Amino acid sequence: MEMTTPARQQMRPGSALGGILAALALLAGLARGEERHTTNPHEVMAGYLRALPAYVEWPTNTFAAPDELWRIGLLGIDPFDGMLEKILHDRQAAGRGFEIWHAPKLKDLPPCEIIFIAGKDADEIKAILKQLGSRPVLTVSEHDNFLVLGGVIQLRARATVQMTINLDRARAAHLKIPGKMLEVASEVIENGERRILKK
Repeated sequence: MEMTTPARQQMRPGSALGGILAALALLAGLARGEERHTTNPHEVMAGYLRALPAYVEWPTNTFAAPDELWRIGLLGIDPFDGMLEKILHDRQAAGRGFEIWHAPKLKDLPPCEIIFIAGKDADEIKAILKQLGSRPVLTVSEHDNFLVLGGVIQLRARATVQMTINLDRARAAHLKIPGKMLEVASEVIENGERRILKK
């Protein structure tokens, strides 16, 4: 079995409010397109992953300790090529630092709050999501049919990087997606229906 170790573990002093305000500014910038126009869309996707923990609400018993880090799992081929580590280095969201794990298979990852699934086909993704079941994991991918397959957030590289959200799957995973995130999303799936919010 391939051993997996965290790619980076960093903490920085600061208030939870400061981290939330920073994430609000970042996500607002992404919504306006200020940071989405780039020759490397994965740089922008890494920015989304940095901001999401300040918005999404996990169950209150998710963390065992107040200083426990956010765990982001990169499942499959890493499309960020080390960029995610650079962007999250010495950063916080909601008062917590980040820990990044890489693994080819779900069984090789520790429990993670966020899992980015890359380089997998539809059948593999369905199998991964089935294994996760209703666990409170925010699943993210750029696979074209990710939401239909049962993922929570899809990031799509077009002229800009667009975010679509499956609210049904988020609720099934006991995650709360606030209205502020919908202001950034281009589409949502809710009650089995797809709604286009912006083009």
